[in-house]
Amino acid sequence: MLSLPKKSRVKSSRYQIQIKSVRDGVLELPDREYRVILEVSSINFELMSRDEQDMVILSFMQLLTSINFPIQILQRARQLDLDEYIANYKKRLEVEEDEIYKTQINGYVDFVTELVKTNKILTRQFLLVITIKANDNDTFEMVKERLANRITIIEGRLDAMGVGHQMLSSLEILDLFGSFYNPEMLKRQPITDKTMEMLFDNYV
Repeated sequence: MLSLPKKSRVKSSRYQIQIKSVRDGVLELPDREYRVILEVSSINFELMSRDEQDMVILSFMQLLTSINFPIQILQRARQLDLDEYIANYKKRLEVEEDEIYKTQINGYVDFVTELVKTNKILTRQFLLVITIKANDNDTFEMVKERLANRITIIEGRLDAMGVGHQMLSSLEILDLFGSFYNPEMLKRQPITDKTMEMLFDNYV
């Protein structure tokens, strides 16, 4: 679990966006509000047959009518960072001995580098947020169990639509918020398990 020291909360960006903690893939907000986030894949609806489209629409209607709790569906466009991708090719140059391959790699690296300079390459991310309001007497384990029940319902409907899905881990949730609010720092200093351990040791 990640928590913030009280003396730092006023200046903390996580405090400003009202995050209390993240543990076991569960985001804790003030007033006993909790969230889990599913990353879902996209489907090419236009390339489906009419019967397949009707099945997807029916499954989505069943998803909406089978839940009695609020959800959020978010689509996010994010600029793709190709620095690491380019760096990996440059590392290959260090061990490549064939001059023809070295020339090809150099040409490809130059092409991608110039492409990134003149064009924004975007990747789309689709997120489904499942919410819960805990009661005063609910423990965290009880909250997790209730969230798990809601996840099961959602996942069943997503499977029926042929949509892939994966629950974000605590690390991925922090990375997600970091990419929203401080992408440049996240790029220089990615969040790792070791970072989480240090935060836990210092802040809890």
